Amino acid sequence: MADQLLAADIDLLLYVDPTKEAGTLGEVKSKFGGRLAVAGGVSNVVTLHGGSHHEIRQAVEVAIEQLGPTGFIPAPVRSLDPDTPWASVEALIELEFRN
Repeated sequence: MADQLLAADIDLLLYVDPTKEAGTLGEVKSKFGGRLAVAGGVSNVVTLHGGSHHEIRQAVEVAIEQLGPTGFIPAPVRSLDPDTPWASVEALIELEFRN
């Protein structure tokens, strides 16, 4: 679908989910070749709800490494649900702003 998205002349691809993409986040980045920005990279359902601080840290680092450093907005996929553990949200924020 990358060609269709690029032909649609969009600016931002929202909610790139590392648990649902076919391939790696790096492959997603290479398909768009800097022609549009990408947001997401951290699964709210899998990583933020069930992951340890270490797993959240790894997910953020992988997302930034593979989708960044430019044209990437690190964010949880979709949204933060009301039952997302606050410690997970703090870890996500801490790690995103440290990088």
